[in-house]
Amino acid sequence: MVEEMKRGMIAFDGLSLAGKSTMVQMLYLRSLNAVVIRENEFDPIRNATSRLNKLLKSMSPYDGLDALAEEFQDIPLVVETSNKAKNYIKELNLEGSSYVKDKQAALAYFFTKGRSFVNEEVIKQLQEHDKDVILDRWLVSGMAYQVQPNRFMAKQMGLPDEFIKKINCEDEAYRWQDIRDLNFEQGVWVPNMQIILTCPIEQISERRVYRQKQGVGTSGQMSGGREEIIYHSLMEINEWLLEKGIPSFKVENTGTPIESLQEQIRQAIPIYLLIEKQLRGCIDRKIVGGFHNYRLANDSLTLKQAKEFFLDSSNIDSIYERQCLGRVKKDMRKVL
Repeated sequence: MVEEMKRGMIAFDGLSLAGKSTMVQMLYLRSLNAVVIRENEFDPIRNATSRLNKLLKSMSPYDGLDALAEEFQDIPLVVETSNKAKNYIKELNLEGSSYVKDKQAALAYFFTKGRSFVNEEVIKQLQEHDKDVILDRWLVSGMAYQVQPNRFMAKQMGLPDEFIKKINCEDEAYRWQDIRDLNFEQGVWVPNMQIILTCPIEQISERRVYRQKQGVGTSGQMSGGREEIIYHSLMEINEWLLEKGIPSFKVENTGTPIESLQEQIRQAIPIYLLIEKQLRGCIDRKIVGGFHNYRLANDSLTLKQAKEFFLDSSNIDSIYERQCLGRVKKDMRKVL
């Protein structure tokens, strides 16, 4: 649901390892009174969601949900969510069922339930603490990551033939629209500015290899091998946001995956400046709710000034710490 806000709510979503956490922290460093909230930060059932993902690798969705409820029987919220997820799958099955679709639906239900609790913290920061909110993964990631196309959808998406062949011809689709509606039912707010970060589609395989070396969190694990599906879903979701009048800015991180954090930041700076320019334009035009009240540093940076600012040692450390929240990494703060 789109809400009127007196402060700005900006969400960064996109492909795993497209630079979301880096861009989030760069915007935070340029904001005057903002707080960053990660999708899993205030999620009381995130551990259960991660465990469900592992159970579903070897169990059917219903058996996996039952096993999860048994393992977490001392946590009523997990048991309740497991039961509601089963009912949700049954409702979906009125239009046809498949193992893969039901698995994705079970995961989407848990992610969405967790996001609804995080949403409460977002509202508190916006309304009670007078903070602008920057979201490190939010609704759009939720909508794209659990999509399961059938063959017809896969062909429409333009997915490679090798992906289409892996889809059982009997599989019914679990669409991003289904996940969107699930989020709305749980009361999750739509941001008043959406940033979608991707990479050139031909870079996906290279970034997949890099990500496997670096380590990722729960969401990154779930997206492994599904990047092309997620990519095409993100393109469709971006069109939907624009049709609804929600400012959405899709940007490609064209940099090369590299371990040196300084080099990562150097590559990210021109892309970040494009994002900040877009944000300033939305603020100046006073679009959508209270977004024009977002408090961004008054001075626009030149490329040279941005390099001096973001490559300052304290800001490098700040970006590194933000990245580490999302995945296991070795120390990359190398002096070039």
